[in-house]
Amino acid sequence: MDEFVVRLIVAAGIAGAASAAALVSRRGRAWRRRPFESIDLEPGIHFFSSETCGSCRRARSVIERTGLAFSEHSYETEAPLLETNGIDRVPTVAWVPNRGHAGWVAEGVPTERMLVRWLGP
Repeated sequence: MDEFVVRLIVAAGIAGAASAAALVSRRGRAWRRRPFESIDLEPGIHFFSSETCGSCRRARSVIERTGLAFSEHSYETEAPLLETNGIDRVPTVAWVPNRGHAGWVAEGVPTERMLVRWLGP
């Protein structure tokens, strides 16, 4: 095989791998929920964000499209609330069913389908 063709194939492979890595990293981690017991949060959906977070804008958009009511808590203005509740990453969505009862928390950008399935109509 010609050296030029080999180099072209190697370059195409590297470009393909870089593109795949960029898509995977942009998509982020899989959205998984875990048990969560809130401190000082009213029952309902809570969205923890930051003003400088691009993923937070995408997550907010997803939540808004579901039509579900939620409370947003910004790291810049409510850092003690996030720290008290053990929220150390944004975006994060938490569901608090009732005071004193365990709900769930999930980090990252949710999908509409997952939110609706986990929270109901």
